Amino acid sequence: MCITLAEPFVSITPASSIQMLITVDRASYFAYELRKKTYLVAYELRKKTYLVLEKLSEIYNDLEAFQRACLVGRSILKGINLQFNTNYLPGIVTVLDSAESFDFFGFCRLPRAYLYPYTADRLDEFDILKQLKPILCSHFKNATPENESPQRDLNIENYAKERLNELLEKMAEEDIVFRTEKEVRLFIAAWLNKHPFKEGYAPIKLDEPEKLKIILKDISLLDRAISACFDWVDIACIPSFLSGWEIIDLSPYANAIGKIPVLKWAAKYTLDDWIWCVLAFGYGLQIIAAVLSLLNGNLSPEERKDALWTIAQSVAECFYSLSILSRLTAATINALALVAKSLGLAAFLAASKQKFFPDDVNKP
Repeated sequence: MCITLAEPFVSITPASSIQMLITVDRASYFAYELRKKTYLVAYELRKKTYLVLEKLSEIYNDLEAFQRACLVGRSILKGINLQFNTNYLPGIVTVLDSAESFDFFGFCRLPRAYLYPYTADRLDEFDILKQLKPILCSHFKNATPENESPQRDLNIENYAKERLNELLEKMAEEDIVFRTEKEVRLFIAAWLNKHPFKEGYAPIKLDEPEKLKIILKDISLLDRAISACFDWVDIACIPSFLSGWEIIDLSPYANAIGKIPVLKWAAKYTLDDWIWCVLAFGYGLQIIAAVLSLLNGNLSPEERKDALWTIAQSVAECFYSLSILSRLTAATINALALVAKSLGLAAFLAASKQKFFPDDVNKP
């Protein structure tokens, strides 16, 4: 048997081999780009997922935001039932109705707000820094007089500013408050000793009032009026809820008020009417405060964004409160409630993190 070898059917030339290499190289590049884009998309997706989970955790841990989330769900279910004349998920609607009773906790927090005034947003960080600088310079220079330099004061000031900023952020994040000025001084001293300027120095002591005076930021008359409105609502909600649950009877008190000649006109309004009226007034004051802050023009981009969200949320809440006072239809009230609580929840999620020592503010 004779075997004949076939001749090669492809002739590879140097030009064709180069073309093949170029084709392979392009395919590898496209594959690399595809893998890179896939990785970037997956990374962004994971980052967005973690951000959503973090925001959901913030909603769960914030009582007011959690209440708004519950009321949004209730408004959606009620809207479906009103639109299609159904009674869909009545048990869940009943449970979500109890979200309004969360105002009990607002009442319980009032003593803490008044008895513990030293909070992160009330402390004047610039004034504390101004007082800390000479104290720390004197402390560290006395410890090592041979190690002085022209930049020493600046380095100590930057150190004090960084430590104080970290301390205030910790107070804001963990809701740390103090009752007395001495507690604040001891906390600042403990924080500075925990994060020293350099190892080997003696502990810093700020227990004497003449060393460091803690001054609180002034509260404007408008902000005080806003706080008074919402504090009054938190207090008035307690008898309103108890009356709605038939635990107490408010009619004798209403009759007693109606017998006073000057207050006869007030007897025709219920306690709930007064609550919604004060709420509308409080949100109206919030709108004025936010507009004034925008007109002032000294806001950072984040503060401007927060002010715009405050205006949108307050306008919606004001209309919602007025709709209840005006006795509008159930569908209209429910729609306004959905808009108001949704905007409030969106404002909470979009709120910027509280910043201390803003770069665009110059303080002495």
